[in-house]
Amino acid sequence: DSDRGFGRGTYELDSCAKDFAKIDMSADVDAVKEHLKRSRSKDYGDVPLDIMASYAIGDTDATRTIDEKLDKMLPAEMAEVVEMERRLTSVLFDMERGGMRVDPQELRKEQLRLLYSLALGCEDLSKLCGREINPASIDDVFDMLCNKLAMPVLARTKKMNPSFNYAALKLYEVRCKAVGNATALIAVTAMLEFRDNNAMLNMFVKPYSELHRGGIIRPQYNQLLRTGRMGCKSPNMQQLNYSAKTLVLPGIGEAFLSAD
Repeated sequence: DSDRGFGRGTYELDSCAKDFAKIDMSADVDAVKEHLKRSRSKDYGDVPLDIMASYAIGDTDATRTIDEKLDKMLPAEMAEVVEMERRLTSVLFDMERGGMRVDPQELRKEQLRLLYSLALGCEDLSKLCGREINPASIDDVFDMLCNKLAMPVLARTKKMNPSFNYAALKLYEVRCKAVGNATALIAVTAMLEFRDNNAMLNMFVKPYSELHRGGIIRPQYNQLLRTGRMGCKSPNMQQLNYSAKTLVLPGIGEAFLSAD
């Protein structure tokens, strides 16, 4: 049920147990939550043994019942695919447990470098525009490109508002070169560089700095995306640009191998 997360429940055990096995787990779940609320604790280890035992037994029973039911529902021709997925799960477990290595000191240096570059970019654009400008502001970018530098609107959103996203700025870059507008080209180039640095800072450097523990990041892999692909979060290690890849280091005495 790949669309289950879109309005038909979740993949949480209690939701699956209710739909697939007609098991209501709410009593045990509520008992644990109520105790944690009263004790102001988030640690399941603080729950009394009798409450925790009933909760754990319910979890185990529901998991086994769902597994048995799904096995009966499984078409014979899908058995090989399921077995492949089961083998992949253990690989993903090892990947999460092993994690990826980063150098905390290098992350701090890269963060300072990017912050300095962003500040310089704002300063240069402000001097060019004749007033303080925020390259992340659509209104400021519109004022500079269309009002100050007399460039036309080259892209619009679905609501027909002027768009200055990354793709739109690349169009402006092409147009500036075509018409020979050197001043506008300097502004657009600075804006593109600002976007690159801002994305690098907020998509990679900051998350790596916040999520690493002892120089190790342990991203979470999602094996069950509805598109058939695998997902990754906290952080997403599947969509790294070249600069972000340089922040991820092989283990001590190890090396990276890239194979396609």
